[in-house]
Amino acid sequence: MDPPLAPLPDPAHAHDHGHAPHAHPAQPLPWSLLRMGMGARLGLAIGLSAGLWLTVWLVS
Repeated sequence: MDPPLAPLPDPAHAHDHGHAPHAHPAQPLPWSLLRMGMGARLGLAIGLSAGLWLTVWLVS
């Protein structure tokens, strides 16, 4: 019979390191996809898709 396995260490506390401070704070974005309305997001997605398909059509 095999001996029982030892419990695995908790991955959140299994390492020892520190986090250095960032060189600069995050920059604010002038726009956000999360603040866009559903219609604007859908229009953007359709426009990007059409542009990519046009690129594929022109290259092939």
